[in-house]
Amino acid sequence: MMTSSQKIFKVLEFLCAKGPHKALEISKTLDLQKSSVHRFLNSLIAFGYVRKDERSGTFSATLKVAQLGAMASRSFDLVETGRHYMRDIIAHYSQASVSFGTLIEKQVFVVRREIPVSTVIHLDMNQEIPAYCTGIGKALLSTRSEEEIDEYIRTVPRTPFTAKTLVDGQELKASLMEAKMNGYAQDEGELYETLHCVAVPVITANGGPWALSLSGHHAIICEYGVENIIQYLKQTVWNMTSGCAIDPLA
Repeated sequence: MMTSSQKIFKVLEFLCAKGPHKALEISKTLDLQKSSVHRFLNSLIAFGYVRKDERSGTFSATLKVAQLGAMASRSFDLVETGRHYMRDIIAHYSQASVSFGTLIEKQVFVVRREIPVSTVIHLDMNQEIPAYCTGIGKALLSTRSEEEIDEYIRTVPRTPFTAKTLVDGQELKASLMEAKMNGYAQDEGELYETLHCVAVPVITANGGPWALSLSGHHAIICEYGVENIIQYLKQTVWNMTSGCAIDPLA
C-alpha cells in the first residue's frame, strides 16, 4: 500500500509525463480518491511545482520541476556524456570556451562549461544569464513555437548590455526565426562587446532542449570561421546523442 508521500509523487510524475489533466482524470488514471488528489495537488501548488489553469480546470507541472532536474543534471547521462565531447571541442578550438545549458524560468542556466586557460572572459558556471542576448539562449529559444517566442518577447524585459543588444521585439523575433530556420544562433557583442558566441540546440526524443555553444573573442571566432564552428558543433551534437538528435546536421 502506497503512503501519502508516494502518492503525491505519483501525481507529480503523472503530470510531468502526460501533461495538463483535470483532477478527476488523474484520480481515475492513478486509481486514487478524488479528494486525495485535490489535497495532493493543493500541496504541490503551494510549493510551486504545479499550477492550475482556471479556465480549463487542468493542472500542470511548472518550470520549478525542470529546475530541480537541472540542479541534478551533473548526474544526467547527456551532460556527463557531453563532458568528453566538450573537451574535444576545446582541444580543437583552444582559444574559446564551450558551454552546455538549458532554459530555467526564461534565463539560461549553464550546466557545464569547459574553459581553456587562455580565455579572457570568464562566467560563473552556474550563473543564470539572459537568453535574448546570448547565442546559447537564442539557440534554446529557437526551439520554441512562434507563439511561444511571441509570448517570451512580450513578457521578458530586455536590458541593453551593449549597443548591439537586440532589445527591439521585432528584431529579436527575426533573429530567433532565422536561428530556427538555420539550426544555429549567434550573438556578436550583445552581452559583452568583444564576445562572439555560436550555439546549436540539442533536442532528443528523450528530452530537451539543451544547447551547446562555443564562445570567445570576436577576432578569434572569425579566425576559426563561423561556418566551420557550426558544422563542428552540429557534428558533435550528433555524436554525443548517439545519432538521436532531432534535425542533425540540418
